[in-house]
Amino acid sequence: MNLNGEVLAHGDHEDKIGEYIEKGLIIRDSTNVDFLRHPNVRFQYIRHKRGLGVSDDAAVLVSGLLYGASVGLGAYLADAIDTLDKYSLKFIEQDDRLAHTIEKNFPALGMTEEDVFSFIKLIAIPEGREKEIPDCSQRYFLQIDKKKNLTALESHYRFIMGLPYPRFRISYERVLNEDFYEYVDKRLESFRENV
Repeated sequence: MNLNGEVLAHGDHEDKIGEYIEKGLIIRDSTNVDFLRHPNVRFQYIRHKRGLGVSDDAAVLVSGLLYGASVGLGAYLADAIDTLDKYSLKFIEQDDRLAHTIEKNFPALGMTEEDVFSFIKLIAIPEGREKEIPDCSQRYFLQIDKKKNLTALESHYRFIMGLPYPRFRISYERVLNEDFYEYVDKRLESFRENV
């Protein structure tokens, strides 16, 4: 099919998923496949649609500011699960399962599909602002700034809790945390005005 992991991970494949299933590139039920021993089956990320995606940092902040610090921590942990899942010996998309478990077992949360789409819109990286909006990997969430003796994640939580935080650069040292927090505040202010 003239495809490789690089092409699958970075292209637009949304309209080709059916073809990939039909031709056997994607197998429907992989629950009984031993990826370590199977000679031909491997886990591979396939991008459906190319775009800037969402900011994991914004997900932590927005969820923490809208729903409480523990929900912000949950957003961080969901990202950690997604990252660790890539190294799992058994592919089960644990973050997806966790989301479905929460949806099924906690209806009192009252989250609607519209709420989910609004949240995604809030954390989406706007076109042309990809260098200003941090999207930390797990490593950069937890990397300690040597001058401030603080991680980006700790800084985010100080902001969520209304506590003072030192100014320093996050996300590969590209973005000043204070500028990012101002951006998130403006996004949330606009969101609340339109609700």
